[in-house]
Amino acid sequence: AASVVYKRQQHNELLTSELAWLLRTKWEITRAQGKRTDLEEDTSCTLCEMSVEDEYKMSKRNIQYYIRLTYLTEGLLNLVDHKKIPFRAGVDLSYLKESEMNQLYELINLNNIKVSIKTAEELKKLSQESESDIDIKDAIRGTVKPKEKKSFKLNRSTYKKIDELIPKEDKGRVDDVILEALKLYYARA
Repeated sequence: AASVVYKRQQHNELLTSELAWLLRTKWEITRAQGKRTDLEEDTSCTLCEMSVEDEYKMSKRNIQYYIRLTYLTEGLLNLVDHKKIPFRAGVDLSYLKESEMNQLYELINLNNIKVSIKTAEELKKLSQESESDIDIKDAIRGTVKPKEKKSFKLNRSTYKKIDELIPKEDKGRVDDVILEALKLYYARA
């Protein structure tokens, strides 16, 4: 697996999660070299970060963001990889408890919702303020918008044709007639 990541790194084809784990591993290795980490109180390790910063041409903050992503559950990290969750939202979601992340992953998959950066920030704040697990469904009610479904438009000539086809006695229930006709049409297909 490491050789695949290395080859993909050479061609700049790394997934977000692969780069995150690569940076975390390199940072941990560099931090541990020649040091007694059992005596350390400050784990920021400025020299370690500088080494990784130079190698990957990234700011210290971006490296921290990538490393933070490694705390996401596999499902949520996969959604970040596939751009279904924004990178920064993924960073904020990584602060949720594991059970909260699992709830969120289920909600995203079952309800086809999109998590914005703002929603992720709110969830992070709620989770950190609560000693017990928060109910993700209740927490995001009203802040998460369902993905927009593709709509269609009918032009004027189509409206006119529909109007001509529907008898006068059914004009008050045009929606019902059209829906019933579509159901019958697709039931035969």
